[in-house]
Amino acid sequence: KTHRWGFVKGSWQAVEKDGEGTVKPIHLRPLAHLGIREQTMATAAMLCLADCIETAQGDTSTDYFEARHRGIHSYGSRLFCSFDPETLGKNNRPLASFNWGNSETYSRYYQDYRRFQERPLSIAKNIQDQLGEHEELFIIKLDISAFYDRIHRPTLIVRLEEEYKEFQKSYLLQESDQEFWNSLREITAWSWSEDDRCLSPHLKGGCLSDGLPQGLLASGFFANAYMLKFDRRISRLLERSLDTNEHCTSEGVGISQDDHPDLRDITLHDYCRYVDDIRLVVSLKQKGVFSEEKLATRITNWIDDCLKVTASPHSDPNDLYTLRVNGGKTEVTPFRLVAGQTGVAARMALIQKNLSGPVDMDTLRETTVGLDELLTGADYFDCNADQNEKATHPLARITNPKSEVRDDTLKRFAAFRLRNALRHRRSMTDLNVKLATGVSAKDAIDHEMEMYARKLVRAWSHDPALALVLRLAMDLFPSPNLLQPVLDSLGKLLKPSRSTRAKASSLVAWYVIADLLRAGAVETGLQSRDGEIPDTADLTAYQAMLLGFAKQHVLNNNNAPWYVQQQALLLLTTFE
Repeated sequence: KTHRWGFVKGSWQAVEKDGEGTVKPIHLRPLAHLGIREQTMATAAMLCLADCIETAQGDTSTDYFEARHRGIHSYGSRLFCSFDPETLGKNNRPLASFNWGNSETYSRYYQDYRRFQERPLSIAKNIQDQLGEHEELFIIKLDISAFYDRIHRPTLIVRLEEEYKEFQKSYLLQESDQEFWNSLREITAWSWSEDDRCLSPHLKGGCLSDGLPQGLLASGFFANAYMLKFDRRISRLLERSLDTNEHCTSEGVGISQDDHPDLRDITLHDYCRYVDDIRLVVSLKQKGVFSEEKLATRITNWIDDCLKVTASPHSDPNDLYTLRVNGGKTEVTPFRLVAGQTGVAARMALIQKNLSGPVDMDTLRETTVGLDELLTGADYFDCNADQNEKATHPLARITNPKSEVRDDTLKRFAAFRLRNALRHRRSMTDLNVKLATGVSAKDAIDHEMEMYARKLVRAWSHDPALALVLRLAMDLFPSPNLLQPVLDSLGKLLKPSRSTRAKASSLVAWYVIADLLRAGAVETGLQSRDGEIPDTADLTAYQAMLLGFAKQHVLNNNNAPWYVQQQALLLLTTFE
């Protein structure tokens, strides 16, 4: 999981601290490795239910105000579907159709995420003009903790079956038979290998989850199906005060109004969700009735209650399957301050637009500068940066810059497009031309590509979870000069130790090594066109160095995990 790293007395290590100044433990993400059989069966089940669940969620390309009216709130992990406006069910929803021959399973991340970001801003702008003089408008961000890990699979199957029955009645389709649901229960009866139980101390909560496996293609789809009841419950409260008793009533379980006496001052105007990321637009009837901290606490508690009774199988708040909000990530921003924020999403959209079609050299240069600014700005908005200074000194709190896009998302966005933009620039450059500075055009572009590759490696070094950024850096400039310090640093983390922190660090290193080996076999420098790799890079030497590391540190190391050994063998099979 994302975690800030740094350099302490010449040592590269985790440095992120908690509110008391203590370095936080490294928490690993339990990524499951499922076999081809399990992946295939789960994907087949997803295809059978695709039209049902996507119809229930609705078309995300719908105008935001119409989407709010029609109860369309889910924007993340959406299957690549078409919607037929001529085929309406009893609920007046267009029928979704997932084309089985799609080259894409899920719709594009950037497109859906941009809509998710734009929706609360668009809704809030419209509502702002309708508020009274003493009312105040806020945009609130919330994050569901350990989302996939807490999804109860038996409850998921029940909800899928209920949803399909309603879908079948609404569109007059053929009924499903019980054998399908029995088979689905067998398909989803995954379990962890006994060899993995020892990793529990390194996970958040100290235990292996029994929810939806992260690493399964269909998990995002199933997670959305699990959240349909929650989406609908919140949808029914739009444009209403949150003090009503029905807001958290499900199957006879209710939250008394007395539990939330202050909610009567809060009106909910919009809600949307991107997997486990929630955005709300709310207003207060009286400015200053709550501080932002108190508003964050009340909304967090309210969402927790709604999750408990609509998206959790048991009422026990300490149950492993009880979904709840990560209160430390809740952000409350007055809408009056949003216009003065960074506008990062708008800049990202402009860059994406510039690169989406044929581009000229000037556009590529401007885009490179824009991406460099995003990459530099990502450190400024680092969500894992040490907050102790800001907490203790008033001058440090004089401004609290916020970005509507997470810093790790910014880095991945900038890295991918920097690689492509710089490659295009090099292929379009007359490399024999001498510039006014006396330097050849070839030397100038090659130096620039190396510089940006080094910047990307630096960005990765502060958060090793950004393995994609490291791979893109190596793909942009595959050179042993870049690879050597990375491998040396990772190698130092592999030394056996009884320390929990050292063991977690070694597991992080093994994962990154596996990613580099796999990329070296199928990706790094292998998908570029003629003239796109700088002459100052050395792909052959890069591959030789990676091969040597694989032989010495992986294949001759009894402590190397099996998944790293597999990638090492793939690399050797490819080049030897």
